[in-house]
Amino acid sequence: MNEPLGATALIGRSLRLFFGNLGFLFPLAFVPSLALTALAYLLGDPLGNPEASLEFGPAEALSVFLNIMAGFVLTGVMCLAGLDVSLGKRHTVGEYVRQTMRHIWPIVALGVLLSAATGLGVVLLIVPGLYITARYLPWAPAIVFENAGWSGLGRAQELTEGRRWPLVGVILVMAVMVLAALLAAGLLLGTVAAQGSLILAVLIEAALAGLYYALIAVFVAQVYLRLRELREGAGLAEIAESIG
Repeated sequence: MNEPLGATALIGRSLRLFFGNLGFLFPLAFVPSLALTALAYLLGDPLGNPEASLEFGPAEALSVFLNIMAGFVLTGVMCLAGLDVSLGKRHTVGEYVRQTMRHIWPIVALGVLLSAATGLGVVLLIVPGLYITARYLPWAPAIVFENAGWSGLGRAQELTEGRRWPLVGVILVMAVMVLAALLAAGLLLGTVAAQGSLILAVLIEAALAGLYYALIAVFVAQVYLRLRELREGAGLAEIAESIG
């Protein structure tokens, strides 16, 4: 009989590690999020010109491109940081960035493909989107941590095989928690935006993005490590020893 995934324990550990390492994880995600958010506001000026969101010119295209590229670099960096705090290790920001950049094209290409497939699944009926997310959930650790490169999606499928529907349940619980927090914070952001406070709006939006990246990084790391334990019998100490 297969050992259960342990959904409650996964969520509990993720939250404990998130709050316990917030001083390390949050700045790591907040600084690039602040730069990207500020750039998006400067190029699109949504507060100063509400009609700007209806236009899509070179500035908006540049903003989208930079956000996609930087977003996936940040995904790789935070993935490695999330694994570090889960394994009791520490590396420098430069090491995280260098390791991520070694795999930048698989991360971007496979990330865009997976995002599009997940988005389509959500639009169609929500459940297919959740299933696709569960099926490929550890794709980023597979690429940047295991150096799987273009085989990252295949490695993710291998790890989640036989446990995808339990993962759907875990993802759904986390999604509800994150959505509730974002809705509450979104009300605050909307109030600030309505008052025309651009700097405060940028700071709040960047802070929300930073918190989101930090929480998801820890959660995905916990799922990845648990799946490796269940499928391969690899304990935390063994995995930690394999890191330089």
